[in-house]
Amino acid sequence: PVRFADAIASLTDVRVFLELGPDGVLSALVPHLVDEATALPALRSGQEEGAALLRALAGVHACGADLDRSAVFARGGGRRVALPTYAFAADRYWPSGVSWAGDVTSAGLGVTRHPLLGAGIALAEDDGYLFTARLSPVAQPWLAEHRVHGRIVLPGTAFVDLAVRAGEQAGTERLDELVLEVPLTLPEDGAVQVQLAVGAADDEGRRGLTVHSRREDGAAGDGWPDRPWTRHAVGVLAPRPRVVAEDPELVGAWPPEDAAPADPAALYERLGAAGLEYGDLFRGVTAAWTRGRDVFAELALPDSAATGFGLHPALLDAALQSAAVRGDDGEAGLPFSWAGVTLWASGATGLRARISPADDGDGVRIRAVDPAGSPVVTVDRVVTRPAPALGDESPLPDDLYQLDWTPLPAAGPEPGELAQFGGGEPLVTRTGTLDDLAGGGRTPTHLVLSVCPDASPRTDAQAVLARTGEVLGRLRSWLADERYAGTTLIVATRGAVAADPGDTLPDVAGAAVWGLVRSAQSEHPDRILLVDLDPSDGDDGRALARAVASGDPQTAVRGGTVLAARLVKARPGLVPPAEGAWRVG
Repeated sequence: PVRFADAIASLTDVRVFLELGPDGVLSALVPHLVDEATALPALRSGQEEGAALLRALAGVHACGADLDRSAVFARGGGRRVALPTYAFAADRYWPSGVSWAGDVTSAGLGVTRHPLLGAGIALAEDDGYLFTARLSPVAQPWLAEHRVHGRIVLPGTAFVDLAVRAGEQAGTERLDELVLEVPLTLPEDGAVQVQLAVGAADDEGRRGLTVHSRREDGAAGDGWPDRPWTRHAVGVLAPRPRVVAEDPELVGAWPPEDAAPADPAALYERLGAAGLEYGDLFRGVTAAWTRGRDVFAELALPDSAATGFGLHPALLDAALQSAAVRGDDGEAGLPFSWAGVTLWASGATGLRARISPADDGDGVRIRAVDPAGSPVVTVDRVVTRPAPALGDESPLPDDLYQLDWTPLPAAGPEPGELAQFGGGEPLVTRTGTLDDLAGGGRTPTHLVLSVCPDASPRTDAQAVLARTGEVLGRLRSWLADERYAGTTLIVATRGAVAADPGDTLPDVAGAAVWGLVRSAQSEHPDRILLVDLDPSDGDDGRALARAVASGDPQTAVRGGTVLAARLVKARPGLVPPAEGAWRVG
């Protein structure tokens, strides 16, 4: 008899089995004979032998077996490859979130069927309209391809498209005027809420228009955020004209005679130097020619462009970009004033455009037709201005934070006895080595590592290296000692952080220790506290006890008050130039 079941059951210490045979018949029996066992066949019928064997070995390795990799991969020509040197220096490969539009009609709203406008409603009292939107480079990735000095900025042409769509709903299809007051910057990962309001019609059928936005609180915007609204644009909508302003230059010979060709690649280099950064979607100028003060351009959208727009913002933006092929400094900028915008046809993916000086000499005029010569859009005047540097033209970004030291209220009961190990300035009465302090089974609950400098602290590089090296060694020895698994370590410095405006950081080496210990705190949460003592206060034991009682991981004691490190939203004029600020997210 084979006695397979008895043989397997007798291997009481084995939990991983590899079947050497042509199939997996025996492997299928093992889990019924041994609890918590894994059995893998080296070969399977109908599968390529090499792939099946490697899959089996991978499974064995995943179960904890020690493989001789050189023997496994030598015959197959395998080689070692280097892992990434820095865990965060990598590209993002996670799938993007899927945006799903709910049934807004169930909330009493109207469906706009526009890629950016989420919903709209006619107001009851004043014959106006309100449209809402949620803009995010996650939900609308193409928005991230329009940047100004590195920041994602909603194109001015997107404001135009939004206004025209709202005007169509209100029966005022012509955008008579639109002035962009403040750029709408988008966060890299978050979202902004947008409101577009259309006022009541006057005696001539004209309606006022405003566009506001605010940063969204929460991942899905399901609350009522208390962030203030920012007005980005004001404008006027009017009834659509009956006569098309045609341009014979766009329907005759193309390109027009006597027009000199221009290089689109040089155009985008010029725009990039001005701080305007365009992704592939916004690089829509495929050919351009100049003749005097006029520019003629062929514009196209890639096949991947989103549909549903009256005129895709990237296509209209490309028409505006082409004005800069003449090399005029004033044209390499952002639009901030529009007048006389009329959309004659929707859904165009390619244009022929003529950009010429406006009738009053201020700004440019745009006429565009589709490849068949039918009018698509006319703009009587658009005025640009240089791309602003970050913060010059917009309120301080909502994601700008600065470090602040916030006084903490009186804490609860102070901890019991504090013990200190290692060298450094003595801060408490009970000191000794780790072995001394754990003697007799009396392991302290709070252990102090003093990193306070002497009366004349050194600030040279060697002192910094020596201090951080010493602290790193003591951190490692404490973490490796199982007797102190339930102990909280307090790393005490003196004058290592600028907690007060007048602090001058006398202990440069201590500042480096703070950076080192912050990293250790992230690896061992809730086990390490950082306390910076007052350089002018001698009651260190009492100060340590108050700081530990606060429970905050990073504190400083100044004048008997415990201060905690906090990131607070920066306010204009209050960002200290010496410390700078951080952009979160």
